[in-house]
Amino acid sequence: MAPSQAWFDSQTAPTPEALSAGDGCHPDEVRALSDYLNDSISAEKTAKRITAPILNEPNPPEQLYRLWGLLSDGMAELTTDDRHKILNLLPHVQSLPPASGIQWVDLPGFGSMWDTLNRLHLHGPEPWERSVGSFGREEIDELRRTFAAVGHAEAKMFLRGVVPACGGYEVLNLACSGRKGVDVFVSEIFAWLETAGGRLREEMARSEKTVLRFTRPVTSSVRRESMAVEASLAEHWSEWKEALLMLSREGSELSDEERRTAGRCHGLM
Repeated sequence: MAPSQAWFDSQTAPTPEALSAGDGCHPDEVRALSDYLNDSISAEKTAKRITAPILNEPNPPEQLYRLWGLLSDGMAELTTDDRHKILNLLPHVQSLPPASGIQWVDLPGFGSMWDTLNRLHLHGPEPWERSVGSFGREEIDELRRTFAAVGHAEAKMFLRGVVPACGGYEVLNLACSGRKGVDVFVSEIFAWLETAGGRLREEMARSEKTVLRFTRPVTSSVRRESMAVEASLAEHWSEWKEALLMLSREGSELSDEERRTAGRCHGLM
């Protein structure tokens, strides 16, 4: 099913003034993505069309955030088929020749935009977590779908070398967070493991003695305060796997459905 016109309209700057202020994308950028997702043009042609408005700007590198925001929102908010199409578009953007100071092969600034839009929850509790206990089933399911979509997209980008393995490790670390949103985050963890769990294990095995730091509640702490834990990657992996096992057991803070998902996550590790 093609995305609704309402979604494309929401991504388009309503006026030139709004475009200059960063409120939306150039109409030609949105139209190029719309035509591509509706199978009207190829990925190769789309890459040229969708980047053309930025290259016509006085300072193109400063306007890249428009394109990265558009593609990031599409991967997080649209259907699975659309997400795959956008993922398939990225290599065609990377294959464009350098122009106006932009090395397209590096997707400059894309990672930062993706983090800003979709990974802030990895840096601490989100506002919605304070009231998640009062959410209805539809609200919880929508959150799970959103986080699962982000997880699938990130894992696919990891397999393509766009996202580093550490991006997956940070998501796995949420299993130890003890946060109120963990009932939602398990969906993101499962999406990562289902899509790229085997590759993550390979990366872990190659770097198992590497010492990394991840923040999580420490059992030995009297108040169970979150602390930066420095340990080998193999030790972190074992901790994450044990946390998922505990979450899968009856009596954990998860719903019945997410306990089963946590069990599947544990099996994939």
